[in-house]
Amino acid sequence: MRICYGPRSNDQLLQQYGFVEADNPHDDFAIRQDDLVLALNAASPFAPATVQELRGAALIDPSLLLRFSRAGVDATTLRVARTLLRPDDARPTRGEAALPLASELVVLRALATVADDQAAALGDLGAERALLAAPPASASAAACLARALRVEKMALLGQCASALRAQADANERAGRVLPSEGSEPAAGSAPLPGLGLSRIK
Repeated sequence: MRICYGPRSNDQLLQQYGFVEADNPHDDFAIRQDDLVLALNAASPFAPATVQELRGAALIDPSLLLRFSRAGVDATTLRVARTLLRPDDARPTRGEAALPLASELVVLRALATVADDQAAALGDLGAERALLAAPPASASAAACLARALRVEKMALLGQCASALRAQADANERAGRVLPSEGSEPAAGSAPLPGLGLSRIK
């Protein structure tokens, strides 16, 4: 007998059912808007005043959670990155439309760097996987679950970075911005309160 839990992220599975699914296709990594702004500035510095562009694009929301998935980033994350990194190009459409090729490449590659940096902040994937496979005798069940969640988030972020760079490379080879595929997180992946993924350590 099999039980279907529906299209749920690992955060939902852990909080509601007490387990983490490896390679969960419905998983994502959520980051608060203010944390994304700081991460983008570290990846591709912009003038502090540029943050005000988010207001003009109706994107100011400190409580907003932005999403990275294995396929890339959600539409709002892309809009925020376009608005901050290439405001002159993004302003006419509030970041909703693709930018000129050179600008879109900068945005995609900066987001890939952010994904890599977020993964690195969670730890070393190889070391965490080794500890997950052979946990210390003193490790509690809760600690093992936390490590499993962390491993899944690091792996997801690595795949996200690869997908974003592949998209940028494909655009560059084509000499134009190609339509993006499957960057939206799956339905039902909304986070539950109290699980700020950007704070998982």
